Amino acid sequence: MRICDIRPIPERILAIIRQADEQGFPQPDGHVRFYSYLTTARRELIKVTVAVKHIRKKWFCKQVAVHGLYSSKCYVKDMEYCGYFGMGFRVGWCDEGLQPHRKWYECGWCWAADKYYDPSCPTLNLQFVGTLPEFRYSAFEYYRGADILGYLRLYTAYPQIEYLMKLGLDNIAQNVTVLKRCGKDKNFCKWLIKNRAEIAGNYHYIPVIMEAYKTGRPLEDLQRYHEVKKSLQHTENYAAVKELFKDRNLEDLCKYLTAQKANASSYADYVESLRLSGTRYVTRTQSSPPRIPALARYPHRRIPHRNDNRKRKQAQRILRAF
Repeated sequence: MRICDIRPIPERILAIIRQADEQGFPQPDGHVRFYSYLTTARRELIKVTVAVKHIRKKWFCKQVAVHGLYSSKCYVKDMEYCGYFGMGFRVGWCDEGLQPHRKWYECGWCWAADKYYDPSCPTLNLQFVGTLPEFRYSAFEYYRGADILGYLRLYTAYPQIEYLMKLGLDNIAQNVTVLKRCGKDKNFCKWLIKNRAEIAGNYHYIPVIMEAYKTGRPLEDLQRYHEVKKSLQHTENYAAVKELFKDRNLEDLCKYLTAQKANASSYADYVESLRLSGTRYVTRTQSSPPRIPALARYPHRRIPHRNDNRKRKQAQRILRAF
C-alpha cells in the first residue's frame, strides 16, 4: 500500500457514515468523532479511519488514517495524539477552511508504525470482509472488538480461532496460548466444548484454564485460588494479614481461603475485627476462622487494646459472619 493508493471516500460510504453519526449525535456536536470503513488497495484489505465534527452547525468528514492488513506502517493526515489530561487524538481542519492557520501537525499524508494512530471506533461496513475469499469463513461476524485487522491477522496465523468464536468463547479466542494448544491437542478442544458454558459465562485467567485442563480441578476453585494469591501478593491493603503470616507460607492462607470460599478482603476484615473487639492476642487457632482446622502453631503476638464500643459492636457482627 502506498499513499497514491488512497482514494477519496466513496459517496455510498459517506452516506453510511453520516447516517451512523446522526443516530449517535442527532444534535450538532463540536466534539470530534471517529469511524472507520474497509476497502481494498493493491489486493490488500485496508481500514480507513475518518474524523467527523460539527462546526457552525455544519457537518464535516475527512480521512485521517489508513492501516493495511499486511503493512508494517500506516499513513496519517492532520491528526496527532494528545496525552495531556487524556484528551486523545486531535484533528486539524485547515484544508476545510475551518481555521485560519495550519497547526504544526497538519502537513499532508505522513507515515508511522502500524501500531500508532488507530483510534478505537466502530467499523461501519464489517460485512465487506465476507466478500474476500480468504476471510469468508473467518467468523468475523462474531467479532465485537474495534481492531478487526488484528483479528484477521490472528486468523491468518491461527485458523482455529474460527472454531473458538463459533463456540461462543470470544473472551479467550484471541489468546495465542489457547490458540496454539487448540492447534495441536484435540482433547483440549473437546474439553473446551464440555466446559464452554462456564468459560464463556465467567472470567478466568488463562493459566487457570490450562491448569484446570491438566489437573481436572474445578475452574471456580482454581480461579478463586489465583485471585486470592494475586491480591495478597500485589495489594498493599493486606499488610496486617501478611504480618500475621510472616513466619508461614502464604500458600497455606490461599488454600484455606479457597476452601472457605472467601477472599482476601473478607479475611482482612476478620483480622481487623479481632483487633477492634478487644482481643489482646491472636493465636494460631484464631488466625483461621471457625470450621477450618488450625494451620500450624503460631507464637502469640500482642495487639493494643481498643475501647471504642461502637467499633467493637461492629466487629462482633463481622465475627459472627464467620
